[in-house]
Amino acid sequence: MANYKEFNVMSVFDLFKKNRKMTLNALIQGDVKITIGALLDLDEIQCRPDIINAAMKLLCNEKHAEDGYNILGELAVEGDAEAQFIMGDICESMLNRPEQAAIWFQRAADQGLAKAQRNYADMLMVGKGLACDRAKAFCYYTKAAEQGIPEAQFVLGEFFRNGDAVPKDLEKAAYWYGQSSKNGFKHAETRLNQIYADN
Repeated sequence: MANYKEFNVMSVFDLFKKNRKMTLNALIQGDVKITIGALLDLDEIQCRPDIINAAMKLLCNEKHAEDGYNILGELAVEGDAEAQFIMGDICESMLNRPEQAAIWFQRAADQGLAKAQRNYADMLMVGKGLACDRAKAFCYYTKAAEQGIPEAQFVLGEFFRNGDAVPKDLEKAAYWYGQSSKNGFKHAETRLNQIYADN
């Protein structure tokens, strides 16, 4: 076992078996398949968000887009909420697979990821990739709104203003429009003014 003095002079690169010469940019230039293991060998990759950022960079590279997709898929299957959200986004916007998108968004939403709660609620609201369920959408919008997502706050205002899936309540509608407006959603102030003008 190395003593304290030996540890101080020991290279951190050697200790963690990191590749001090290779960088992500250099790795991308190559033709070799890139895996999570290859990313973990790089000194610049320190934690899971670094892996996700690297995978996103791979997605934008024609030669390694499949590698990025596979890395994100592996992380998503392992339960990483951010990777699940990204997989949902890829399935919805790039692959036109709304059923898969809904599954990934729900998994991330159920782990408390606010942006996934909002996206899953959007899909429930219109029945995209799964059956339309406005009451369930309301529940997920509420979770996202409570975490400060302004679009979800606005939609809650709409629910209460219109009495859609919940009893009509202009006071609650005004509250959620106000929260949405404070968080920068422009349409919320218009709705708020309409409520005050009508009453």
